[in-house]
Amino acid sequence: MSDDSASPPPGGALAGERHVSAVAGRGPGLGVRVGRKAGIGALLAGTALACGAILLTAEKPNLKPQDGPPPLARPAIRYEPPPPPLPVQPAALTVPPLPPPPLPETPAATPAQQAPRQPPRLLVYTATTTGAGTAAAAGPGGPDGAVPLAGVSDLPGSGQPAAGALAARLQPTRLTGVAAGLLRNQPYLLTTGTVIPCTLQTAMDSTLPGFVTCVVPQDVLGKTGLTLLDRGTKVVGEFRGGVRQGVERMFVLWTRAETPQGVVIALDSPGTDPLGRSGFDGEVDRHFWQRFGGALLLSFVDGAIQAGVAAASKEGTTTINTGQTQSVIAESLRGSIDLPPTLRKNQGETVSVFVARDLDFSTVYHLQPAGGPP
Repeated sequence: MSDDSASPPPGGALAGERHVSAVAGRGPGLGVRVGRKAGIGALLAGTALACGAILLTAEKPNLKPQDGPPPLARPAIRYEPPPPPLPVQPAALTVPPLPPPPLPETPAATPAQQAPRQPPRLLVYTATTTGAGTAAAAGPGGPDGAVPLAGVSDLPGSGQPAAGALAARLQPTRLTGVAAGLLRNQPYLLTTGTVIPCTLQTAMDSTLPGFVTCVVPQDVLGKTGLTLLDRGTKVVGEFRGGVRQGVERMFVLWTRAETPQGVVIALDSPGTDPLGRSGFDGEVDRHFWQRFGGALLLSFVDGAIQAGVAAASKEGTTTINTGQTQSVIAESLRGSIDLPPTLRKNQGETVSVFVARDLDFSTVYHLQPAGGPP
């Protein structure tokens, strides 16, 4: 190797640094810079010349006012009006010729007109006509010529209420006043509407009328707390059936009550259930088999006979006659269809007595001070 590589680079560069050769950075670099500057100057000069030429060649606006009227705007397309419509000639109407005027008729002179006139006479009579004659003879006010007032008409067939009906409507309803009263002997009164519970001692069957008894299970008190009917009071009543199809309750009338001390009083009050409904309910037997059993049996027997006849017949056609069977079934139903149902009520059930009148015990009971003489 030569000594040139070991010598330090010029310009005081250290060993190992990167540097540009002095030969490569001289000469051509200066010429390129001068060329670029000349090109930029030429471009600016050309732009300035172009702007000046545009400004010089531009037409200046005419700012002076024009003498005379301004020019009118004319359409580019010429307007042509539509052609006028063709004249329409109305069709001539055919008018029928008018009939000739009627000639005045001259009536022939009658013998009555030719005769001399007699002075007018007034005839007054009363006649009774029927049918159309009455309507024709009646004037605007009716058959007798009476003219009704506005809003009131007594004429028959006028559609307005008569004066008698109007007078009846004008009569007010006269109400009678009721004076209040005071209950006497209130400590001994069992007033209307009191419900007395009672336990049946006898069973009931509505097939036949009969009597019924019940026992009061508790003391019945009056208005002031005085015991009027002691516990154990026996109440007697009667029933008459009355049960029918659709009405399955039995009416009972309680007639009298008897206390254990021997006090007897007439009740004449209806019996109710524990809730106060009139009548007694119970087990109802509607007698279905008694009413329809015979008819069903006859129908079954008739059907079996007809089936046996059809099975034994050798021909292809079977004739069934039900006319006689229908009559027998109808006769069987006639005697049993109206059988009424039967209501049964067992003993020991609770019923009620609805007091229908004030019961006064003042004739048998008396109050006295405690410890006094009996």
